[in-house]
Amino acid sequence: MKPAVLAAPSTWRRLLIGGLLLGLVVALQPYHPEPGELPHFDKVKHVAAFLVFGWMAQRAWPDRLHLPLLGLLAYGGLVEIGQGLLTTTRSASWADLLADALGLLLAWGWAAWRLRQAPRPTAG
Repeated sequence: MKPAVLAAPSTWRRLLIGGLLLGLVVALQPYHPEPGELPHFDKVKHVAAFLVFGWMAQRAWPDRLHLPLLGLLAYGGLVEIGQGLLTTTRSASWADLLADALGLLLAWGWAAWRLRQAPRPTAG
């Protein structure tokens, strides 16, 4: 794949949609913690997943970051509702949604930092 194609917002939109669909499938699968798994390690997974989703959204909609991030937070809420209503081995969790929000906040902070680092056009 050529770099210009990979950089196209439409490509990132398709990748993000694929990632969200995969995330939904994984989130609704039966969950049985592995023996020895660190307590609350799933929160780290939530932060990481939503950091990546937020990063992808920045590339999918480079001029409009707030709306896609709010949409991703709504997606996280719907996933939690789905886990509470559609599964027997998972439950809806405010802590998971908070971890999702933290991942999105980190993605937003990274985008803001990156914008400040970008070269600015000079007058003249």
